[in-house]
Amino acid sequence: DKTLRLWSAGCASGEEVYSLAMLVDMLLPERSGWDILILGTDINSEALAKQGFYLGVGIPYNTIGGDFDGKSSLIGANDLIILPEIDGGLGLGILLGYGFTKDTALELSYFGTSHNAKFLGGSGDVDYNVLNLDLKFSFLTEQPTQPYLLFGLGFNQIAVKDGSVNLFTGRVGDGTFTGVGFNLGAGVDHYFTPNISLGAGLIYRIVRYDEAEGVTDSGSIDSKLNGDGFGLVLSTAYHF
Repeated sequence: DKTLRLWSAGCASGEEVYSLAMLVDMLLPERSGWDILILGTDINSEALAKQGFYLGVGIPYNTIGGDFDGKSSLIGANDLIILPEIDGGLGLGILLGYGFTKDTALELSYFGTSHNAKFLGGSGDVDYNVLNLDLKFSFLTEQPTQPYLLFGLGFNQIAVKDGSVNLFTGRVGDGTFTGVGFNLGAGVDHYFTPNISLGAGLIYRIVRYDEAEGVTDSGSIDSKLNGDGFGLVLSTAYHF
């Protein structure tokens, strides 16, 4: 048998190996009796574009503004629900994504943050939860540090502890607001290896809260509440 060994020492994205295979096919159309091996290697592991699933965790910092000013409230048939001024808060989150190509991914993330709140001189606690579905577009994907842009939808919930009171019985309970928003963001991911990345991103959320729930009342809000805010997320992910 005849032996042919071809080695491409620098082929991070693989085109050179395919070129060698096509050249062999053209020059040796009859390969019976040949033992052929084409090997491709590269020392720049960061240049290998990752596609497929990735899973990560993040530390978010979120702000909530708009109609949540610490002075206003909603009054329903039975309940009053306050709209506190909400300080920025930290939390935890998880994210799951799928890279369709080396520069385009669909990302599902959940983040929850805890906040201090003020209303007419009093103080309390607020929990904010958001489920995001975003499209993410990365640039400079042949480099270890890759900036990105994203946009998508956010499904938001604000829970104000003891933020509602029944006007007839005096019973106190949590006040909850839910609404859908639009996410606009940008950030950067740094790949230490093709499998492990560290990211930082800034998101602006345009949110309108159209549902509220108090002690006994729940339903749609006549005039949607503005709950726009910023989010800063530090995250790390493993790419399968």
